[in-house]
Amino acid sequence: MTNAQPSQPMDMLVDIHLPDIPSYWPLGWAWWVVIALLIVAIAYLYVRLKQRKQQRLARQEALVRLKSLSNPSSFNELNLLLRQVAMSYLPRQYVAGLAGAAWLEFLDSQLTGKKRGFVELAPLWQQGLFSGKPLTPDEYRVCFKLSELWIKHAKLTHSPQIHEGDKNA
Repeated sequence: MTNAQPSQPMDMLVDIHLPDIPSYWPLGWAWWVVIALLIVAIAYLYVRLKQRKQQRLARQEALVRLKSLSNPSSFNELNLLLRQVAMSYLPRQYVAGLAGAAWLEFLDSQLTGKKRGFVELAPLWQQGLFSGKPLTPDEYRVCFKLSELWIKHAKLTHSPQIHEGDKNA
């Protein structure tokens, strides 16, 4: 009787097969969420940067146009330029209806404290806009410089206190 047993106990051992290396694909659901959030964040940044570039171009164009308004007889165009800049940043419904003191308050509300001055110069603005007598070159220069400052530094955000007052008027 012959047994077919291996002569060595080591011959009975079977090689160890390692499992496959884990794959990166398919991704788990958490990775899909991370990817989706990254895509949304990139799209948001792209849109914001594009808007900011357009707004910066609008300011630059306004400053170029401002340079052409150098004499006191162009005071109405100066005021119109400020209004156009404001309407290029804010909804028309907030800006178009503003006039007189409310308009000057709006202009001041878009600047920080030390840069404000439209309300203080209200008599000059009223004279320049509505009086038949033009401003002197010095008076116009003050209004011109304030307008230039406003175009460069205005925050151009919605100011609820001014607009709520307009609704009641």
